[in-house]
Amino acid sequence: MNTVIFTFGTDSKYPFTGGWVKITAPNRRICLKIFKALYPHPEEPETMLNCAFAYDIEDFNETDMARNGNFGNFCHKEFVLQEVL
Repeated sequence: MNTVIFTFGTDSKYPFTGGWVKITAPNRRICLKIFKALYPHPEEPETMLNCAFAYDIEDFNETDMARNGNFGNFCHKEFVLQEVL
């Protein structure tokens, strides 16, 4: 499973101000697709992410944001895609 953290800045087009959304799925590509479906970019929904940056969990955990928040906010939502047998 891969976890991707989608961070937000202060641009009014973002679904949140600061903080992040965490998505866990079988691979990064699926994480990106889930994010695009949940939070489509207002101008380019098929090709652009509606966030400031997308981090792999390991890289995100090395940032100050992971400990101190991002523009005063932390995790807004967390999604986990799992297979049910």
